[in-house]
Amino acid sequence: MDTMDKFFTEKKCGISAQEAGRSQRSISKGIVERKIYGNYYDLNNTITTAQAADPHDEDHPNYNREAVFESLERNAEKITVCNDGSDTLFVIVSHEGGQNFVRERPIYVGENKTFWNVYELRLRSPTAGTAYRVTEYCICCNDTTGSHTVVPQSNPMIQGTKSDVSTVASAMVAVATPIFKCITIKLRSLLGGASYVGLGDSTGQPFRLINENDSITIDFTSDLSNIYAITDNGTAVLEYIGG
Repeated sequence: MDTMDKFFTEKKCGISAQEAGRSQRSISKGIVERKIYGNYYDLNNTITTAQAADPHDEDHPNYNREAVFESLERNAEKITVCNDGSDTLFVIVSHEGGQNFVRERPIYVGENKTFWNVYELRLRSPTAGTAYRVTEYCICCNDTTGSHTVVPQSNPMIQGTKSDVSTVASAMVAVATPIFKCITIKLRSLLGGASYVGLGDSTGQPFRLINENDSITIDFTSDLSNIYAITDNGTAVLEYIGG
């Protein structure tokens, strides 16, 4: 019987035998296209009321509602939600209207998430006032706290000396200093019996510069203040340059 059901489903729907054995939700509904319209969904908003836990109710009043279809009289083929706030956003999305919402998905601080074929979005956050954007327009990048680093047309030169490296780990610089490409840190001198400088983050500094003029080029963090230095004894002097 199961085999015959699949046979008739194939004939009726024009799908493959493999697809006939799957649920309707897993079968392709066609190809998503980008078309030209006279109007696009594009707004910024904030969460009205805090809601800490998943209410498991798409009609819960603490969800912000982004009624895409009602606004445009069509589904959005592709829409991006950007979390510009200081707390996680949680989103449920409907592709077909009515109560057909998928279960919640998080969008973390500084993150963008793209959804396809969107009828409506509903959003909540544990923090009222959490800012977000919902747009059909292309988002190329975030700021340095997000998934991409914005590189200025003319990169500012970052250069300086850290002369207070000691047995207590401390940041290379006291204030946030964006790294747009890379920074080279060089060991200038070891003093007072120090045998190495360790580099890392605030929780550990396992990478070692042992000899004077040893250096490392860093392009794996976007902020110089995230890099910490420490000695095993005495003090040391580091110098850095980059942009």
